[in-house]
Amino acid sequence: MAVKDAIDKVSLEPDNVIIGVIGAAHSSVTKALAKATLGLNLPLVSYASTNKDLTKYKMFARTVWSDSVLAKAILEIMAAFNLCTIKTLGTEGSDNSRALAADLEMAGTHQQCSTVELPNIDKFGFESELEKIANHTLNSVVDGFICAISGDTKIPFLRELQKLRKKRKGQLRRLQLISTDDWDITDSLQQFQDISEILEGSITIVEDLDDDSNYEMFKFLTNVKKLDALNPWLEEFCSEAELSNCQFPNDFRIDSKVEHVMDAVVLYTKAIDKFFQDNCNRNSKICEALHGKFDGEKFFHNYMVNMEFEGYPALEGHSRISLDCNGDSIPWNTHGKYNIWQIQRDGKFKNIGAWEDNQGDNLKLLYKNSREFQIPKNPSNQKKGKVQEPDFIPLAPLQSPGQQGTKCKPQCKKDQGKTFIRRTKLDDEFFDDCCHLCEQYDQNEVVKDGKVIDCEKGSWPDTNHTNCVEIWKNGEVQNFYSSGSFPAVFLILVLTLSTMVIVGYAGFFFVKRDSNCIRKSGVQYFPFIFGGALLCQFSGIFLFIVPFNGFSCFILNLLIGFSPTMIFSAILIKTHLIHTIFIGRLDNDQSSGANLQMCPSFIERNFEGKMSMRTRQIVHVTFLLVVQFFIIVIWSSVMNDLTDIYPNNRHIRVCIADLNKYFSLHIFNFFLIFCCTLYGYLVRNVPSEYNETKFISFAMFTVCITMSAGMFIIVTINKYGIYDHNSKPYEPEVHAAIFSAVLSLVGLAVVLIMYTNKVVLILKGGEEREKLGTGSRTIEQSVVSSNQY
Repeated sequence: MAVKDAIDKVSLEPDNVIIGVIGAAHSSVTKALAKATLGLNLPLVSYASTNKDLTKYKMFARTVWSDSVLAKAILEIMAAFNLCTIKTLGTEGSDNSRALAADLEMAGTHQQCSTVELPNIDKFGFESELEKIANHTLNSVVDGFICAISGDTKIPFLRELQKLRKKRKGQLRRLQLISTDDWDITDSLQQFQDISEILEGSITIVEDLDDDSNYEMFKFLTNVKKLDALNPWLEEFCSEAELSNCQFPNDFRIDSKVEHVMDAVVLYTKAIDKFFQDNCNRNSKICEALHGKFDGEKFFHNYMVNMEFEGYPALEGHSRISLDCNGDSIPWNTHGKYNIWQIQRDGKFKNIGAWEDNQGDNLKLLYKNSREFQIPKNPSNQKKGKVQEPDFIPLAPLQSPGQQGTKCKPQCKKDQGKTFIRRTKLDDEFFDDCCHLCEQYDQNEVVKDGKVIDCEKGSWPDTNHTNCVEIWKNGEVQNFYSSGSFPAVFLILVLTLSTMVIVGYAGFFFVKRDSNCIRKSGVQYFPFIFGGALLCQFSGIFLFIVPFNGFSCFILNLLIGFSPTMIFSAILIKTHLIHTIFIGRLDNDQSSGANLQMCPSFIERNFEGKMSMRTRQIVHVTFLLVVQFFIIVIWSSVMNDLTDIYPNNRHIRVCIADLNKYFSLHIFNFFLIFCCTLYGYLVRNVPSEYNETKFISFAMFTVCITMSAGMFIIVTINKYGIYDHNSKPYEPEVHAAIFSAVLSLVGLAVVLIMYTNKVVLILKGGEEREKLGTGSRTIEQSVVSSNQY
């Protein structure tokens, strides 16, 4: 509305007409202004807005180069001085620094850290924030800085550097600034001599203003006073420039922006002159095309943009004004040149080179004993004795003594592992996110926003350790152990062989079931002992091949908890019976204990007349199995809970992570093992068919040793089911395999130790010779006489 009101006020006079607007100096202001002028159908020409995004704005032109051209010059300067890592310093609210940083990053020839924006000078807390940023620049290890801060922030920034210089001891780094024309070379740095070692070598890039143009523009400005004695700003200009009587000194230079302001005026002047020639009658004060229906869009495209290739001549000098179809100034068709200035130790600026966008060797620098700027020299490529010394202060990446590479990008040794971001900051706000140290980070850590952080459970770092990637993709769930892992494959192979052995023994006994050796060994126990041994093997195979869910976990609990119960319940009933017979045969010798029964005596007497001895023994075993079944059901309802575990680079869902909890499922089995071992020890010397009691006692001693050793190993290595990035990838499979192996070994050991002797006897045909001597009785025969007591 302010723009429209101003235009309406000027247009009140009948001879006045607004054909366009000049401005603004800042790109952020120009963007808003361009939208307003477009709505009024008027062209807008800026003399200082360099943001490349303005190229897309309709009916907008500029007499200054776009930042895209400036980015080319900066990249060539960086390449000439071998600066590989940079950081851009900008001002809050200004898009120029961000756009310039984006242009530089697109080149891909260097590493660019995130942009640091200085606060606006009128912002609350300006000094404290500026102190943090100044401190960060001195701590930073990047090779240099692209300085695109606003002019009013430059002096406060330098003063903060002065304060830090007084606080710090020792030598400070050179900032090696590469500044845009906001860092005016006409500004004096004499008051900053105390930080000359910090600023020394810094570069400022300004558009070239030849001497003729400089002189002629000043002459034009001073002549304005003659044309208009009421010109108030001319006296202000001379006063600010400290020009006595507006006299032109030999070393006086006008800011390059002034030339662009004049170019904007000339552009409108030339365009309206041509427009008037084509569309108006020179003899008439009123031009319908101008004062009546003025078409700003047609005026812009036909007379401001669509000009001859060489463009319009500038006000004075050899420069020309030429625009492309988007309204951007064409570098190679204007004066097309940047001057490269460098800050010396005494704080003065020295012209050390130039950059011209001539589609060739654009950058040229000054060398000693040379009158003209030359293409940058590479000393390593020059012949010995003919090396030309630079007539400028060389810039170079920051180095650390005894370290290969730069401070920002050191070359890491093989034994140093991977790298993470260097932290050069007072707080979490600023850091060099393009630099690193040669220090190893953990396998599950990533570098994100300058911080080394742990990936959350269920995710794992990508190859470059920059992002955490979900292990389960597309909703998949890995609710099983890896059956293809070495522990699983090895265990399944062993369990399969064990199963074949047990099945072989069971099949052999079935075939030889009519032999005395089999018939007199308690055939009624075989289904329990061989069945339990087989289930011990199946539990391990089941553990590795079946996905885990509520039902499969319950079945697994049954296999793990029920299989040993089948074996030891049968052995307990058998050894208890042998012990009872032994007591009866010794005429009620009470020195070894009372006549123990598995059931209370009044219950046992009720069953004696109704069931055979073998049936009662099966009932006893079944009773013990029922007890364990109810224990398993209760235990599963309390303990069974699917749990997610996270070993190295894996995410697995299992029934129970802590395998030690399974020991509580075997409490009843431990009781049975204790009783079996005790009875086995008591009856170890009892004469029996085929020395059966000796092999039973030996089998139980082996079971005790196996279970004790297995429990010790599992408790030691299992770590209570806690798996993290330090765990090996298949560590859960190793623990599960060891647990299953112990259970498998128990079942296999009982079968091998108790029945191998019988297999050998049957194969050799010597079963009759191994019987007891004359008068010896089988267990069944001994029951009758034992019941008499």
